[in-house]
Amino acid sequence: PGRAGGGKEEDHHKDHVASCDRPWSSQVVVMREEMAVTGTYGIGMGVDVPVGKTKVEKPFAVSKVTSLKDPMGNDANSTVGIGDILCFCNDRSVAKEGESIIESTIWGEPDSLLKLTFKNSRTGQMYDRTVKRHVPIPGRTHEYTRKWYDVSEHLEGKELATSGEMVRLLNSCRSTVIDPQGREMDFLAGIKKRGSHVGLTLSHG
Repeated sequence: PGRAGGGKEEDHHKDHVASCDRPWSSQVVVMREEMAVTGTYGIGMGVDVPVGKTKVEKPFAVSKVTSLKDPMGNDANSTVGIGDILCFCNDRSVAKEGESIIESTIWGEPDSLLKLTFKNSRTGQMYDRTVKRHVPIPGRTHEYTRKWYDVSEHLEGKELATSGEMVRLLNSCRSTVIDPQGREMDFLAGIKKRGSHVGLTLSHG
């Protein structure tokens, strides 16, 4: 009986050791991936821009509105009038900065927001519109495979114990790919992207 009991205990110990030898990633997290597009996006509106010595009748007048979107992604074409003058972009003067404001302010990250200030061409009244950048600029976007780790579904919302070394490792990985504000770094474009986190809330036990 002693040998039989010892054998069972030894088998149980072997099973326990085998389970501990499995890669931690297969038990705690799962890798996910998706195709994504990043780069420079516009807003779906055109203005008459004086370039160099080329003059236009009404500088920065709205010439076309093709696909403006409000912050919620709804159609906003009817909220801006053809011929109205674009005066400010995110409170920066269009008249003062000229054509450079197109790339420096109007174009930007996908799904980011832009505040535009117009002057009504008929009444002279000023009005603001906040729109979403959602139109890819030809030659300035690229596809990539976005990969990330999620906590395994059976562990979501549960308390997990780990070593201090693992906490330091996670924090080191996190600080490599995001800035102090929690925004993910885009290493290809050199710009800050959407917020990200490691999926774990760490606390000292």
